[in-house]
Amino acid sequence: MNEVKHERFRRIVEKRMTGIIKDLKKLGNCAEPASYEYTEREAEQIIAELELQIFHLRERFAGRKRFSLRNEDNAANETTDNAASFEVDCGAGVIVVDELLSGPHPGVRVFFKLPDCNRPEEN
Repeated sequence: MNEVKHERFRRIVEKRMTGIIKDLKKLGNCAEPASYEYTEREAEQIIAELELQIFHLRERFAGRKRFSLRNEDNAANETTDNAASFEVDCGAGVIVVDELLSGPHPGVRVFFKLPDCNRPEEN
């Protein structure tokens, strides 16, 4: 089959989106309290993971496969911080992504910070 790239893109995306939407509806069925028990924290972890994956998807479509604060033109001469960090507020907490850009063990650390419920209100 000799399809142009855009036609192939549309065909594949429509099929994959249909599957994802069906799976999200099935996941939403797990929120039915008559059938399942879950904690608020478990629900927030599910939502946080989905939001993180949407963030990564946006980055991919924006042409960035990974987050970086580095200027690629000056990457070889870089003498500043070798770590990048950003946070995504997802309502019930914050998804934190720390990326070590260089060094002996480069990698990414992702974690979810819940708000401090025990902290007294400041007036």
